[in-house]
Amino acid sequence: MKPIYLMKNNFFYFVIFILLASCGPSDDSMDPEVVPEDFNIQLSATNTAVVDEVVPVMINSSKPMASLTISFDNFQTSTTAFSDQGSSQTRFFKFDKLGMNSTVYFRAKDEDGNEFDTTYTPNISRGNSVKINQIKINSFAGIDTTLDPEFPETDPNRLADVFFVLLKPGVDIRNGDVNGANEWYRSPVKQNQGDLTWDLTNAELYINPEFRILYTMADDDGNFVQDLMQAPPFEREFRLSDFADTRPSEVTLSVPSIDLEVVFTVDWN
Repeated sequence: MKPIYLMKNNFFYFVIFILLASCGPSDDSMDPEVVPEDFNIQLSATNTAVVDEVVPVMINSSKPMASLTISFDNFQTSTTAFSDQGSSQTRFFKFDKLGMNSTVYFRAKDEDGNEFDTTYTPNISRGNSVKINQIKINSFAGIDTTLDPEFPETDPNRLADVFFVLLKPGVDIRNGDVNGANEWYRSPVKQNQGDLTWDLTNAELYINPEFRILYTMADDDGNFVQDLMQAPPFEREFRLSDFADTRPSEVTLSVPSIDLEVVFTVDWN
């Protein structure tokens, strides 16, 4: 009976060996799955601001940004692109449309090409801004004279087809400096001079009175534009803050050297 005992004993150790082997270290296929970190960006900024206030917006990303693109029309035409932005950046903006009517669109990409979009829409209040409700041109060099010589003296088409452009300072998106002069409003053309009066009530032209306003005007001949400011300079500037003590409802831009007189009808707050 002893040989049979030895075989059972060997079988017992064989089973123990198999059990120990099956309890050994697991292979990599048994480790929990490592999920890659999703790329995203978060914005930090005030929810409210006043007209022409410089607003900083901090952009923080979960991974370094290989590129950052900013647009004001959902990337249809307006874009400003930056590269190698790290994981934190600040950009600066200002707004002049009341309410929640101005949106900034952000699009960031990481080094792997992953893309993330988000938006910023602050609620803008008027503050101490002044609203321009009407502009009337009383005179300019060449008014009522022939500016389109291809037409006879009796033809009203000889008169200027007048439009004006208003410019005001912009903000440097990188550092928040207020400088330069960006186009703010371009008027419709008054064919053959028309009444030279523009109702701007619905144009929402609000401006910080400390900002300079640059005014220019021209004759639109279709294929080209003829200056009516006797340039250079092509613009004349003023500040509404110069009238803040009396707060008149009409402010006149007068440049006698070029026979220019333009009346701004304004609303003070």
